[in-house]
Amino acid sequence: ARKPATIELRIVDKSTLKLQPKLMAPMASKAPKVDGNITEPFWKAIPPARFVESSQAVEPKYPTQVRAAWDSENLYLAFRGFEKGQETWREGTKRRDDTAGVKGDSVGIFIQPAGMSPGCLRFAVNPVGGLWDTRWDRPRQRQNWNGQGIRLAGQVRPDDWSIEVAIPFKTLGQKPPQQGSEWRVNFCRTEVPNRELTCWSYTGGGYHVPERFGHLKFSQTAGSQEDMSGSSEILGTIQEANGDPV
Repeated sequence: ARKPATIELRIVDKSTLKLQPKLMAPMASKAPKVDGNITEPFWKAIPPARFVESSQAVEPKYPTQVRAAWDSENLYLAFRGFEKGQETWREGTKRRDDTAGVKGDSVGIFIQPAGMSPGCLRFAVNPVGGLWDTRWDRPRQRQNWNGQGIRLAGQVRPDDWSIEVAIPFKTLGQKPPQQGSEWRVNFCRTEVPNRELTCWSYTGGGYHVPERFGHLKFSQTAGSQEDMSGSSEILGTIQEANGDPV
């Protein structure tokens, strides 16, 4: 009797995975007050997306959440970073364009509007109001650049902190996006002092990896933040019991 065929699968290295998360940004009927309070009803109605450890894509020891929204003038972002008591919290600088701002607890925002690939705009923000913004025409080609009209506020509590940001589309050189359109983005955090690297869209290591950026979708309403886009590859052959290919 003929034995059933077998399937031989080969494990795919994680570096070949191309899965990218999608962050749903609902349109705001009323602009939020940028004061660092992300417990207000406006933000609570939007499901948060979680960061993962940047090199292994596992759950981090110090979680971070991000939410997004938009209106005809601004992109709104809200972050919540968790700590293990005040002993793990490090305050950065409040000065504009001071690199010391990223030596404390902060979040990196990478935005690549449609047509800007492989470049992007990067914003480093912290809960005490520090902002460092730069333009990258391509990886490793940083230019000094200052966005105009950016509003930022944060709050610090014993076991967590929050950051709220409003970024005008005009300062990004963009018209208000069409509903349903998508940009490439990523959000990253280096926890201080433990140096745990996390990001929303897994990069495999560092942060400035545009090909690993996820997708920000400008939607009408909030949706699930678990949506994934992209593809992965499974290689293998189907064989007879004697080893012959089917």
